[in-house]
Amino acid sequence: SLPGPAYLPELVGAAWAVGVAAWVRADVIVDAEAEARPLAAAWARGAAATGLGALVLLGVNAAADLRYLSARWTTLAPLSAGEAIGEFSTPLLDGGALRSDELGEGVHLLVFWTTWCGVCESEMPTLVELDRRYRGRGLRIAAINGDSDAPGRLDLVRGYRDSHALPFPVALDRGALRQRFRVRVFPHIVLIRDGQVRHMHQGRVLESTLAGEIEALLAEAGG
Repeated sequence: SLPGPAYLPELVGAAWAVGVAAWVRADVIVDAEAEARPLAAAWARGAAATGLGALVLLGVNAAADLRYLSARWTTLAPLSAGEAIGEFSTPLLDGGALRSDELGEGVHLLVFWTTWCGVCESEMPTLVELDRRYRGRGLRIAAINGDSDAPGRLDLVRGYRDSHALPFPVALDRGALRQRFRVRVFPHIVLIRDGQVRHMHQGRVLESTLAGEIEALLAEAGG
């Protein structure tokens, strides 16, 4: 892409607009008896050239962004329905590890969250209720924490887990799992059946939506 910040075209366009406004302002009639003075031809040509240059720059940047997205789309978009989760292992808060081979059979829900995410906090009761409702039928939920790996993280995450009475295991991700699932937004919920992604949700999602998807997957699995 072009050098400079991604918003360079906007800056150039803003500067051009301010310049044109300054040039025009000098020619506004403020005295009823005064005569209007047209803009000098050189100033007019300069304004037009600057505007055209800003549009060209914007177009070049847009083309570069499109090429970037086209070449990397499969690594930028989150894992979606039909994709395999691949192999991974990430530590659990209370010891042990959450491994991909444990998700190879049955229906699983992974929720990527952080302690500072307000939407995550508002959706935790929904996940607790879904765990209560469907655990006996085979659903397994795991919460993947994405807080920065700084001193005090364990106490912070453990305190959050206890205060929200989370009944499912909490795993600690240092970034590798978020990269594998290409998580960009918290919360990020993935429904898995037999090691394959079946549904994915970013941000808020209705309890009825998740419940319907879980019901369908459990029915497929005979649960």
